[in-house]
Amino acid sequence: MNHYETVIVTKPQSSTKEIDEIRSFIEKTVGKIIQHENWGSKTLASTIRGETKGTYSYFLYDAGSDKIDPLTKWLRIQPQVLRYLTVKKEK
Repeated sequence: MNHYETVIVTKPQSSTKEIDEIRSFIEKTVGKIIQHENWGSKTLASTIRGETKGTYSYFLYDAGSDKIDPLTKWLRIQPQVLRYLTVKKEK
């Protein structure tokens, strides 16, 4: 198991229910969440899908390398997700 970090930018009007849905997907499908932080709403440097603000969420979790691809595919089709970035973290 490796440590991974994912930062997700969602639409500013995203509810905590939608963030909890992302958290639940990671816990059930990907791996064990070590840390989750809500970084709040921030102004974006450039517009993404017509949005000028976004809500940032940070996840640190343990997962196998084969679980990252299903996560990125799932995030790609979520309507509330504007951007995401997943990085493998050194232990």
